[in-house]
Amino acid sequence: MIKKICLFSLSAALLIFGSACGFLPSNLDNDPTQIGQIPTPASEALAQPTFTPVIVPTETPTEPPPTATATLDPNLPDWTILIYIAADNSLDEAAIFNLNQMEAADFGDDIQVIVQLDRAADKPWSDTRRYRIFPDDNPITVTSEPLTEIGELNMGDPSVLADFIQWGL
Repeated sequence: MIKKICLFSLSAALLIFGSACGFLPSNLDNDPTQIGQIPTPASEALAQPTFTPVIVPTETPTEPPPTATATLDPNLPDWTILIYIAADNSLDEAAIFNLNQMEAADFGDDIQVIVQLDRAADKPWSDTRRYRIFPDDNPITVTSEPLTEIGELNMGDPSVLADFIQWGL
């Protein structure tokens, strides 16, 4: 709605400005066949360039790489939630607190929670790890076992996030 109002206001202002400055013919209101047309001199009409499209051949299209097909594993939960935590900074303590909060939640048997976490360098472990969250009642210690210890990664790199998503799928 706003775009329509702005465009209408701009076109109305140009119409008023054009007729006041002599850019539009004064007989525009009197001849209904001229509405919406602005006459141009013949020399100007001849000077208009004509464009011929250029067709550039492209390489022969190749088949896209085959995508992995999902197979049903009856042992896996119905849902997987992937959580990506880049805490190699001042948010390290908050990340560990969040992991404990996830462990305190009861997701049921149909949901699994997978976390990729990178911690700050001055902590007991500072590499990147992937966890499957298991419920527990300990609000201080993370008891979920790491699925993989990947080593130090740059969690700000989009390819690291893409790798985690692909791995999670």
